[in-house]
Amino acid sequence: MVIICADILARNLMGASLPLVSEGGALLVVTIVALQLAATVRAGRLARAEVVIVPLTARFPRAGAILQGVFDLAGAGVLGVIAWASIRVVEKDMVAAEFIGVPGIATLPTWPFRALILTGFAIAAMEFAARVFAALRKGTGQ
Repeated sequence: MVIICADILARNLMGASLPLVSEGGALLVVTIVALQLAATVRAGRLARAEVVIVPLTARFPRAGAILQGVFDLAGAGVLGVIAWASIRVVEKDMVAAEFIGVPGIATLPTWPFRALILTGFAIAAMEFAARVFAALRKGTGQ
């Protein structure tokens, strides 16, 4: 926050941005969201409409658990595909020595950010997969 506030001051007072703040901020926001996603899934705090699942689970616990398992399976599939596709992005960034910033002033390689994003999505996919098995056990009464 201090860096962002300093960048705002620099833009307003000097008419120029600090190096790497906007590019780094964009990558950091995505990285933080990706790394926090698995914890959000594990805590059951993922934003969703609970108009159907909550009343269904209250009235028919097994059916609610199975529907929750289908939701978790879809989450595992989507995040698994995103993680799989991200592998090529990380490889490309490493091979091409991709970077952000202004050469000669300040630059950062992008691959560490992309690798953390890949890790976050892969762990979130695994968390969804674990929840699928828990929901199926609950849905089948075991």
